[in-house]
Parts: sequence; structure tokens; C-alpha cells
Amino acid sequence: RAAYDPAMMVTLLLYAYAIGVRSAREIERRCADDVAFRVITANRIVDHATICRFRTRHRDALSGLFVSVLGLCADADMVRPEVVAIDGTKIAANASGARNVTREQLEEFARRVFDEAERIDAQEDELYGDRRGDEMPEHLRDPTRRLDWIRRRLAEREAVNEQRPQAHKRVPRVNTTDPDSASQRTPQGYEQGYNGQLAVTKDQVIVAADLVTDNRDVAQLVPMITQVKDNLNATTDEAIGTVVADAGYFSDDNTSLDLDVELLVAPVATSNLNDAVTTRKEPIEVDPDALRRWEIERDLAA
Repeated sequence: RAAYDPAMMVTLLLYAYAIGVRSAREIERRCADDVAFRVITANRIVDHATICRFRTRHRDALSGLFVSVLGLCADADMVRPEVVAIDGTKIAANASGARNVTREQLEEFARRVFDEAERIDAQEDELYGDRRGDEMPEHLRDPTRRLDWIRRRLAEREAVNEQRPQAHKRVPRVNTTDPDSASQRTPQGYEQGYNGQLAVTKDQVIVAADLVTDNRDVAQLVPMITQVKDNLNATTDEAIGTVVADAGYFSDDNTSLDLDVELLVAPVATSNLNDAVTTRKEPIEVDPDALRRWEIERDLAA
């Protein structure tokens, strides 16, 4: 196979991703007809398989470049975190919402798997006798021991799942196409995917990013602010001044957070602002002396 300079490969990926080109095949095409890509590769066309292998092999190292780039931006006075804005968006997964199944459906599927496994084992015993061609681990070679091991592992997983706190009473579901994804509520309805989180400065420099399955943004406020602080501490002496976020992050608990930053969170969405203003009630003025007498009477009655 053709060999390429790793520095060139890193530059190629970073430049492509920076301008929104994510497809390895599209990057390969750009290497042939885009001047900037041709300059980076010295007029060599890098095939998409090589690009995919390089990205997969060095995924962690490439991710680590995020903090390094942030540090360079800080050295260039491009990062001014006196104002940090946080928002989230729903990202579609490569999965179908119709593939979400209940526990009972999974258990039925598991029973069919066990039945099929026993049938296959009987056929393989006739073909291979005591020998196995795929060199399975010793503790899984015997069909009975294998089924016992699977049942024990399933029982252990069930015990762990029962100990986990249930946030709601909905029947747990898992997607068989992309088990990591979850059903996300969007303005266009529900779609199978993820909730992407970003924190950016007013200079549009990304200082934190995350991808979660929790449909709600409200629980991501503290983790995102914490990630921003960690990234800034690793790259610059600058501290966060103000964090702004939309109504999706608003809750009574979040308004009382002590995070050493000025926190501005919208209490209602812009679309509901007019209704909130028209239905807002003026605070009731209470006579302090009357309030004190009421408290004394309450305590005496108690």
C-alpha cells in the first residue's frame, strides 16, 4: 500500500473537518480536484480506506489535538471566556426508531438464540467431533458450560440493571441497530440519535464539546461548565466570566448553582416569551409586622 507522511494525514483530516467535509470518499475526491487539498497532499490522491484506517487507529490522539488547538488559540488571544454560550442539538443516529425493542422482546430473542445454539452445537458435534475449527476459549467449548456461562452473565447484568435508579416508569428499550443511541425529541418530532452539546466563546472558539443520549439539556449545564473549566485550565490562565444558556438548561436547581461564574439562563423559550410576560404576576407586598405576627401565631398553634 502507498505510504503517507503522518503529519500530512493529520493536516488533511483537520482541514477537511474544519471546512465541514466529513466523508472519507469526499476527501479522496477533493484530493483530485480541490487546490487546497492538492497542496496539502502534494498532488497525491489519498484513498478513502487509508483515511478511515488512519482516523480509526489514531482516534484518541486526534481527539487530544482539541486541547492543543485550544491552547494555541489562547496564546493568540483568540479565546476570551468572559462570555461562554452553551447550547444543544439533536443529532440523528444511523438507526431506525422502529428497531427499539422491549425487554420481553429481547428475552424472546435470547430464547430463540439459545435454541438455535443448541441445534448448531449438535450439528457441529457430528461434523467435528471433539475438535473445534474456530479455536473458541476453553470455558466456552462445551455447549452445556457455554449456556451456563451465558445464563450467569445475563443474571449478573440483570442484577446490575435492577440496582440502577430508574428515572421514569417507561419500559426500557434498546436500539438493535445502534445500541448507544436513544429517542430524541426535536421540533420536528422524535428521531433516533444523540444530544450534541457545545460551549463556545464570543469569538466562536469551541471550548467544550460532548455527545450524550439524555434528551434533556438541563442536566448538561454543570458537566459542560466543568469541561470548559478543565479545558481552559489546561491551556490558559483565563477564567470564565459569564455563561449564557437557553431555556432548555433552566431549572430551580441550576439557578442556585455555585460555580464561580455569572450564570444567565433564560427562564422561558423565546416562542413563549409573550405569554410569560402577559401572565406574569406582580409580587405581593407584605407588611413585615403582619408577617411576624402570623409567624408567631403559627408557632403557638403548632
